[in-house]
Parts: sequence; structure tokens; C-alpha cells
Amino acid sequence: MHDYEKIVSGKLLTLQNEGYTHNIFGNIFLEDLKQYREKLTRTFGVHGVFAFCKIDIHIMLQSFLDLGLKAVVLYVQVSKLDKSFAGRILIKVL
Repeated sequence: MHDYEKIVSGKLLTLQNEGYTHNIFGNIFLEDLKQYREKLTRTFGVHGVFAFCKIDIHIMLQSFLDLGLKAVVLYVQVSKLDKSFAGRILIKVL
């Protein structure tokens, strides 16, 4: 976590120095991570935007795929899904 915070802090400092005021995150369900990132971004005067937070995942994914975009599974909760799903491309199923 220390390495993550160091890297993200460096990026936020760059954003701040370049005059950016907002940083957009793609988290959906992780409220604790959202709170952590809000606190971290405030340190640099950058506002964290969580555009997808608490949006119904099924509706969001369907809309995303309807636009012809691709999605890749980055993380898997192994208690719910086999780790072999990480890295798979999601496709629209008719």
C-alpha cells in the first residue's frame, strides 16, 4: 500500500502543478477505497470524482458494450469467481 500511495501521490502532485482540479476514478462498489482516495486527493487540492460509484453493474456494462467498447476483467474476488477470469475480455452476448 505504501508503494501505491507514493505513486498516486506523485501523480496527484503532477495534476495539481498542471492546474487540474479533478481526478476521475472507475471504482464501482468499493466504498472504503472511495473514502481513502477522497482523503488522498484532498491532500493535493484535487477533487476525486467517482462517476460509476453505486451504478447498477449490469446496466453499466450493457451500456458500455452497446457502445462497442471493450472491457477487461482486472481483478477477481476468488471466493466468488475463479482467478482464470482475470484478464478476460468481456463481450456483448445477444
